[in-house]
Amino acid sequence: MREMAGTQDDGITRRSLICAALSLTAVACANQISERANRVLDLQIGMSRDEVLATMGQPERREVHAGVEFLIYQTDTREGEWNFTPVGLVGGRVTGWGRVYYEGAKATRIEPDGSLRRKI
Repeated sequence: MREMAGTQDDGITRRSLICAALSLTAVACANQISERANRVLDLQIGMSRDEVLATMGQPERREVHAGVEFLIYQTDTREGEWNFTPVGLVGGRVTGWGRVYYEGAKATRIEPDGSLRRKI
């Protein structure tokens, strides 16, 4: 019986350690996303791709719409969904960022120079 109790205690300890490790990982990921959201404030029109990568880190994914390359960054999470900040580049230079710019490119309202065509 004593051996069995020791095994159960080991199982509880092991589970506790796994839960603690997972909690710390979740907190670290949330902190990284919060820091990345703050770094969006450092973006500037005309920055090079390398400057964006140095500022924001590696993107979660990359997309191209209407000739604009988008580096997609996770910048917030809410109840199971993740919000993202797309950074648009034309010719390797930042031409805009944010959801409005991204949606404009997807709707092909982006000019060849990367500027967003205004509604009339």
